Amino acid sequence: MLIALHYFFMFFHAALVIFNISGWAFRKTKRLNLLTLSLTAFSWVILGFRYGFGYCPLTDWHYDVLEQLGHENLPDSYIKFLTTAF
Repeated sequence: MLIALHYFFMFFHAALVIFNISGWAFRKTKRLNLLTLSLTAFSWVILGFRYGFGYCPLTDWHYDVLEQLGHENLPDSYIKFLTTAF
C-alpha cells in the first residue's frame, strides 16, 4: 500500500506542478489553473505561517510515506526531490 501511495504522490504532485506552470496557456484550463495556483499560494503563505513558508501538504504526506518506506535525508524542496528521483 505504501508503494502505491508513493507512486500516486509522484504522479499527482508532479502533474500538479506541471499544470501550475503551464495551465494558463490553454483557454479551457485557465480557471482551473487559477484555482490550483490560489490553493498553492494559500498553502505556501497562509499555512506557511504555521508550518513554515513554502509548506505543501502533498510534500508533507509524500515524505511521511517515504520515511515509512525507509528513506532518510529528504530534501526540503519537492522539486529537488523530483530531480534526484529520476
